[in-house]
Amino acid sequence: MSTDRTDARSPVSRMLMSIALLVVACLGLALAFSNTQEVTVDLLLVELTLPLIGWMVVELIAVVVVMLIFSALWVASLKRQIRRQARQIKDQEAELKNLRNLPIHDV
Repeated sequence: MSTDRTDARSPVSRMLMSIALLVVACLGLALAFSNTQEVTVDLLLVELTLPLIGWMVVELIAVVVVMLIFSALWVASLKRQIRRQARQIKDQEAELKNLRNLPIHDV
């Protein structure tokens, strides 16, 4: 039994995904062409002027970077938790093995 994901998708789902991506790309282009007004942002030391769509792209990139950092920290903490639990399981298995090997004394 194959677990390859490329075989699992039907041609219809591929076509629907392509259409969805095309619609999103067209909406993005429409958004870009309709937001060409210049916007000035004062950053205390510097004033920057870009079209509104430029600021929207800068914001999107900043959000993606911040979310990647938070996701990386979350994944790192989960990996630490997995290692800690694997170590606990190993210790408990060794303790169980030792308990099984103890001789039984009749009282």
